[in-house]
Amino acid sequence: MNAGKYIWYREFRNNYNLFCTSLRIKSINKFMKKEGISGNMIIDLGAGRGVFNKSFRELKFKKIIAVDRDDKALQKNDAYEKIIEDLEEKLPFRDQLCECVVGTKVMEHLA
Repeated sequence: MNAGKYIWYREFRNNYNLFCTSLRIKSINKFMKKEGISGNMIIDLGAGRGVFNKSFRELKFKKIIAVDRDDKALQKNDAYEKIIEDLEEKLPFRDQLCECVVGTKVMEHLA
């Protein structure tokens, strides 16, 4: 692949990823507003860097708990609480801990 095509591809890939992320953010925000989903606490499974945190705050969630096995991604996450945990293992939460649990773009990474 020549340099010009590679640069174009890299730029396309980065813009495509941004586009898809912004669509996911808008979609989840719209869905949660439509369904009246809000509460004191939300758990974000596979949270990564926390791209949905702004939406969760707009929906008036006071406490965001981010769960991911990637500690470097969680370091960039501004959630109230961050838990490094493999989602294929039993999670350290008691029943009925919060009003909402979200997992976006995470199912395809689980066995």
